[in-house]
Amino acid sequence: MNKKVYFVYDDIERPSRIISGIIGNKKYSEVLYKKVRFIDRLKEILKEFKSFEIEFVNLKNRTEIENLKEKLLLQTNEKEESVYINFLSSNVIIDKEKFLIFLEKSRYVNQVMVDDKYSPKIMVFPNINLYSEFLSKKLSNNIKNRDFVTKDEILPNDFKINLSELRDFLLFFSGSFEARYFNSLSSDKYTITKSSVDKVKMKKEHDFYYFLPHYMQKWMVMPYDYKETQERASYTMERLNIPDIALQWIHNSFNEESFKNYLNKIFEFITTREKRNVSKEKFDKVFNDLYYKKVEERIQKLKEMEIYGEIDLFIKFSTDYNSIDEIFEKYKKYYNKILNKKFKCIEVIGHGDPCFSNTLYDKSSEMLKLIDPKGALTEDEIYTNEYYDLAKLSHSILGNYDFMNNGLFTIELNNDLKMDLKIESSNLESLQDMFIKKVEEYGYDVEVIRVCETSLFLSMLPLHVDIPSKVFAFILNAIDMMKELDKYGK
Repeated sequence: MNKKVYFVYDDIERPSRIISGIIGNKKYSEVLYKKVRFIDRLKEILKEFKSFEIEFVNLKNRTEIENLKEKLLLQTNEKEESVYINFLSSNVIIDKEKFLIFLEKSRYVNQVMVDDKYSPKIMVFPNINLYSEFLSKKLSNNIKNRDFVTKDEILPNDFKINLSELRDFLLFFSGSFEARYFNSLSSDKYTITKSSVDKVKMKKEHDFYYFLPHYMQKWMVMPYDYKETQERASYTMERLNIPDIALQWIHNSFNEESFKNYLNKIFEFITTREKRNVSKEKFDKVFNDLYYKKVEERIQKLKEMEIYGEIDLFIKFSTDYNSIDEIFEKYKKYYNKILNKKFKCIEVIGHGDPCFSNTLYDKSSEMLKLIDPKGALTEDEIYTNEYYDLAKLSHSILGNYDFMNNGLFTIELNNDLKMDLKIESSNLESLQDMFIKKVEEYGYDVEVIRVCETSLFLSMLPLHVDIPSKVFAFILNAIDMMKELDKYGK
């Protein structure tokens, strides 16, 4: 008789204190990787298994153990022969094909098998009696690793990585930053190689580091081994097992003390950047190019896209505006207002995109490294307007970019039959206030930062049309930000 297979996703184990420092008060199942929660990623893989039906059981806490035992024992009384896979939620599948082979073989197990005799993370039980005994021990905290020393190992068992050890957790996530559609990433334990068909972009990213003053190079990961072929260009850099801030931010892992330490570090970068005086004409041109002309050009690009008809309808029926042009006209009001402010005619060396996903940060050592700079082919190109990097920071801290980029938002109908953007974040207000105070402490104008930040969300619209809901979220977010700008007065 073919046995039924139960796949028990054991989500009882809590991450260690040091891993919780990265992902906050989350269980392993709730951790996001490439915009998908671990549990949802696993379920999608299980759906691909077609050989026979597998019943998925989510064991969320200890109080559910007894209920699970009763349910399974009842089914046994109905003379159902079954196999039980106990799969700790700290496991992540890294080789789908090998995992599916493991599932195929599991049906024929006739003895207890484990992935590791000395520290099992996956256990396969051939009948309800053995699994019930295991659950009873689990309920009474009486499971010992030595209980499994005599058991046979599941082979192959290299289809997953277990994230309960910090080293493996960091190794897994240090390779998770995403390449854009024209880029690709390859890595081993010690290096990451980035390549692209856009050879000029690769050259700019590589050369940027070598144009920096020596004292500023400490903030970047050094690129090396630049290569060009007829089709692509590439460079290599050290793989640092440090999580990016986006991962930590969207999992709400910062408290006021750890965020203060991060702000101190990033503002050391901001305030010690190399500066140079420029003419008012040069200053005005750069300012206009970054915060007006780029927005205008990107909106025109959006209007030329096939999907724009849907976006236009969304704006007309879901907002108080009739078109993207109306939104841009509103933005111009705030842009023109800040033009009347008095600016120092200076430029600074800018990273170009120090958003959270481009910032590697270790809380314990306070090591901070910036990746994916805007790039430069000449020394002159490493300079930019001093507010640009601040606007990029703000769009992660105040603008909730990383939540939207990871799909942590909903768009809901309000009482006026218009759409509202709801961000799935919590308790960020105190941290956001800390950022605002830090900005003011160093003499920067928060209103200018927020206007520049609004320009970023509008200029990003045509870059994210592959996920229309994200475009809608950016539009609603920009509208909300412009409402906030009204508090700065006329």
